[in-house]
Amino acid sequence: MSMFKTMRMWRLLLKQEVTSQLGVRFVTTFCLKMKALLLFSLIGAAFVSEIKACGQCPSVHPQQRYCTSDLVVRVEIMDVVNVPEKAMNRITARIIDSLKLPKRQTGKTIEFYSPSSFCGTHFVKSSDYVVTGNKATNEDGSKYWLHSTCDLAMVWLDLSTQQKEGFMTKYEKICECKIESTMGASDIKMTSVSTGSGYTKGQTYWTPDKCYYNPLKSGDFSEVAEECETEYGYCIPGSDGECSWQLTLEYEECFEERDNYVMVASGEFAITDPAQCKVLPSRRKRRKCRKKVKKYLASLERGGGETETFL
Repeated sequence: MSMFKTMRMWRLLLKQEVTSQLGVRFVTTFCLKMKALLLFSLIGAAFVSEIKACGQCPSVHPQQRYCTSDLVVRVEIMDVVNVPEKAMNRITARIIDSLKLPKRQTGKTIEFYSPSSFCGTHFVKSSDYVVTGNKATNEDGSKYWLHSTCDLAMVWLDLSTQQKEGFMTKYEKICECKIESTMGASDIKMTSVSTGSGYTKGQTYWTPDKCYYNPLKSGDFSEVAEECETEYGYCIPGSDGECSWQLTLEYEECFEERDNYVMVASGEFAITDPAQCKVLPSRRKRRKCRKKVKKYLASLERGGGETETFL
């Protein structure tokens, strides 16, 4: 065999070997990637399944949560221990303030349980919370404090002044008032600022009357508008026995800011009167706004009242 043929044969053998090795490496890499993709898919599916299993807790105002809970305490978290046989975490905490029950326990230690799953509250050691819960019963009949998935746990420093005052003194005195949650618009009586005339029908997402509570709608505008009732609202009984939101300065300012934003920025319906048009940036827009609002109010007086947008 000539030297040329020998060299050519060696080159072919080397090429086949390299190709074979590359093929094995490619298949190995491909298999590893597919295994990783399958693993991430399974983890993702389990994560989504757990979220779905949590369900959705109803939106409940802090005042209502206080009034319907047995346990209401401000605590500092000392320890969190997993208890697998109960599928719970056992939380040990120091009571900073007994806001409802247990009474006269300030400075003492309390233990309560919370679901250890993804759905449960993930308490941080040394943090200061206001926590609600209720009594639960073990199989042997013994009692324990349970902070369930839908109970309230708020970092104390994140609470507004009104919320802190509510938990410490005010909510306890006004539990006779119930706060009605909703996701829609309410029919209310409207008054034109320019004429003082009353109209029997108008629709709004929020109203200070009858403690109308619509946090989910507020959430649509959460980047620029607060949830005024949750942050600043007390539902209190009036002299006529009817319950309504207490019109504190902070609540009224928040209400006006949110209402103006909804009407001006989004064109969705809120309480409408010509005075709200002052927030628009130009004289032409303010004039156009006032004209449309007055036209709408006049249609209500004539017996119309279908919701329409203004901008």
